[in-house]
Amino acid sequence: MATEAETPPPAADGGNAGGGDKPAGKKRNRNRNRKKKNKKAAEGAAGESADDGVDESAEFDEADAKDEGDTAAAAGDDNNANDDSKKNGGKNNNNNKKNKNKNQNKSNSPKKEAPATSLPADMEKIKSLEAKLEEANTKCASLEADLESAKAEKPAGDGDSGNEEISALKKDNEELKASLEAEKKANSAKDETLETTRTVMNEAVSKGKELETKCSNLEAELQSANSQIESMVAEKDQAASSGGNDEELAALKTKVEELEKAKAQEVADLQTEKESLEKQLEEAKNASGAASEGSAKVEELEKAKSDLEAKVETLEQSVKDSEAKASASVEEIGSLKSKVEALEKEKEEQGSEIEALKGKVESAGNDSGDSTALQQEIDSLKAKAESLEKEKADAETEKASLASKVDELEKASSNATALQSEIDNLKSKAESLEKEKSDISASLTAEKESLASKVDELEKASGDSSASQSVIDDLKAKNESLQKEKEEISASLKAEGESLQAKVEELKKAMTDERATLQAELDTAKDSFAKDKAQLEQNLQLAFDAQLEQAKGKQASLEKELEQTQKELKESIQKVQEKATEVASRELPTPEGGEYVSKLWQGKLAEKAKELKDAEKRLQELEADHKDLQGRLEKAVVDKKPWWLCG
Repeated sequence: MATEAETPPPAADGGNAGGGDKPAGKKRNRNRNRKKKNKKAAEGAAGESADDGVDESAEFDEADAKDEGDTAAAAGDDNNANDDSKKNGGKNNNNNKKNKNKNQNKSNSPKKEAPATSLPADMEKIKSLEAKLEEANTKCASLEADLESAKAEKPAGDGDSGNEEISALKKDNEELKASLEAEKKANSAKDETLETTRTVMNEAVSKGKELETKCSNLEAELQSANSQIESMVAEKDQAASSGGNDEELAALKTKVEELEKAKAQEVADLQTEKESLEKQLEEAKNASGAASEGSAKVEELEKAKSDLEAKVETLEQSVKDSEAKASASVEEIGSLKSKVEALEKEKEEQGSEIEALKGKVESAGNDSGDSTALQQEIDSLKAKAESLEKEKADAETEKASLASKVDELEKASSNATALQSEIDNLKSKAESLEKEKSDISASLTAEKESLASKVDELEKASGDSSASQSVIDDLKAKNESLQKEKEEISASLKAEGESLQAKVEELKKAMTDERATLQAELDTAKDSFAKDKAQLEQNLQLAFDAQLEQAKGKQASLEKELEQTQKELKESIQKVQEKATEVASRELPTPEGGEYVSKLWQGKLAEKAKELKDAEKRLQELEADHKDLQGRLEKAVVDKKPWWLCG
């Protein structure tokens, strides 16, 4: 993202924390101010400020880890200085004092603050996702309204293809709503996991710093004890060289021996304690490494969150595609409506053509060339029926395409389930980090008890030695200050935890209220949709019944007209046959060329008889067409389809 590209790496600042000219606290403040400026610039340029909180946490963790390394190196230098002091005796007192001052300067150096969590940024992300969900719900409602208006405009004779398309689009919209709700829940769970992981990480880092401070303090105490013992040895040597009282010298020698024994015991105890603390420090560093690993997991969660946002955008694009499909369906319904009107017009034209055919049948005896035109018109009607069948096949193809799109949406839903399982795995890792946190707390408690017991042992072994008593008093004071500091840190962490818990509760309450509001709106929309659907189905049924009655009336009138035509045609055929019989029974006049005239009349009568047979054949074809039309109408009543779509 743009923020990651513009933020400088923290390695340079972390490396100079222990050996630079300026204090580490000032450099951290300067780096933090620079990062804030970069963050503001990135928000103004690209609007992608949601990832800055995690990036700052990762950079601060790297700086803390390098500061820990510098402190450990300083502790190693102090140990070497102690070894040199032991070898050289009292000659290295100045070095010990310098090391003590150096440790005090380090202990007085400003403490690093734990990186703050990015809860406001996560809340902004949640609000943006809720806004996107509301926008998607609005679009879905608008899409349903468009579909309802399209259904209201659709004529009753369009068949079931339009209803199937509308049902498929409604199913797509419901799946999109469910997907958006699942994405919102997944984002909420990820935000909670992020907050838990960051809290554990910050606590582990702060405890590691506390252990480092304790190690430095113990080393300073050891150096102070060495200095006191060396000063006593110097006093003993001075007394021996001055030749003082033997009794005082013996007492002083005994006292020095006792102090040396106490010092040796104290050194051994402090060395053991130092080794224990170094071991705990190593464990704390390992915990810090686990915290860094948790930071990497946080980055992975942020990446997964950005992927989910991209999927939300994809779902929004799907909603837009569904809107485009809905508008296309509305246009298609309009085109179907125009086609129905055209078919009604063709139906009327066919009625007029039937009337014309009736007239042609009546005049069939006068013109034999009309049979060819009649056949052409019949072929034209068959071609129109075939085109209607082709349109029906196209509608079936489009239905199959919509079914494949439904399968694609189901596949997207399964991908959302896989993301939910990944979120559960991250939750389990956060629980393991919480367990490590409790282990570190237990080790710190054990360390405190160990220090208290060591103080008691030093009190018992010191006796009346004023130097040992001052060491013990110092240890007590430092132990009390450590206890007080620990209580203050614990109270601060507790207050911060309660504040975060209150914020989480407020956020949960707001989300619960918002969810209840959305659910109420959804229930209201469902009730309204059910009522509108029932009303629409009732209107469609009434319109279909009215058209069915109208078609039945037309069929009855056509049957009546056909019966009348058949009756008239039979009467005319009977009259022509009677006249032909009468003419055939007459004796034709035999003028000049009478035989030729007789043959001529016989030929004309044969042609007329053939024309009558052709007319009878055409009448039979019309009866067959009438039966076919009647069968289509009956099937249309059963299937509730237009009669011209019933084969």
